[in-house]
Amino acid sequence: MQSVSNILSKLPDAAITTDVLVGFPGEGPEEHAESLSLCRSIPFARMHIFPYSTRPGTTAAHFKDKVEDRLKTQRVHELLNLGQDHEAAFLRRFEGSIRQVLWEDLTYAQGRMVSKGLTDNYIRVISEANATLTGSLRQALLGKQAARGTVWAQAI
Repeated sequence: MQSVSNILSKLPDAAITTDVLVGFPGEGPEEHAESLSLCRSIPFARMHIFPYSTRPGTTAAHFKDKVEDRLKTQRVHELLNLGQDHEAAFLRRFEGSIRQVLWEDLTYAQGRMVSKGLTDNYIRVISEANATLTGSLRQALLGKQAARGTVWAQAI
């Protein structure tokens, strides 16, 4: 937690992300609660949650105390919901702000052709289709969330 605090004190707009493995053999209620508590305490911009799955030939494949699939699925969904809340809060912080965007290409999204890009702090943006944006680095006014993990933007 101290490392994240140090980063955010120097770069308050930084996108802090994490990967969380759920259901590793031996993960009991206490360990899951600890993971959940830690994830609640850090303002992650994005959380990648995935369940443990046995891989033949690995040491862990022989571990006892495997977490049953039903419980693993429940824990994954709990953390996914938390991650979606964190991500939405992160994106809302930047509504109405101007950010540098690397405009990558044209794509089909939200039922139409749009330009897509990535801000300097890793926010996915889409805008009205404009082929001249592709490959450019331009500022944009960020708007509301368009879809999970993506916001509308207007190049300026």
